[in-house]
Amino acid sequence: MTDETTPETLILVGWYCWRCEGLNAQACRSDCVPIHVPAEWVDDMLREIRRLEDEDDEPGSAAPDGVRHQYAARAFNAVGPALKAHDQWLPLSVRKAVADAVLTVRDRELDGLKAEVTAARKFAGEMRDFCSPHGVATDYADRLIEAMDRAKGEQG
Repeated sequence: MTDETTPETLILVGWYCWRCEGLNAQACRSDCVPIHVPAEWVDDMLREIRRLEDEDDEPGSAAPDGVRHQYAARAFNAVGPALKAHDQWLPLSVRKAVADAVLTVRDRELDGLKAEVTAARKFAGEMRDFCSPHGVATDYADRLIEAMDRAKGEQG
């Protein structure tokens, strides 16, 4: 058990680039931010950084677990400056717990949003078959799907 007055050791595992929003093994620019994590995260983070670097050569986006690791590192690293701004200190295990709690809430919200979108798309698909004068239901269904596709494209 770590003494509450003794800071835990952080280990440099890589760099976060603000411009490409990616985790890298080496700093690609002078304004990259070092990523320090608790010792128990090192193997997982190094594995994830290698996976992300390998993925850069392939089209497509990062896997959901990879994205979660990136958010975990960001959330963990954000806790330190927030504490420092208030002259506070927490053990790294507590900072990790805070980051995990924030991500758990984020994951639940994302799952809820995905379920809502899935339900809306299903409803729009079913709406196309509704009997309506002048084909209004089909038009509304198409417009709803187009609006969701536009919103999805604007986020990408």
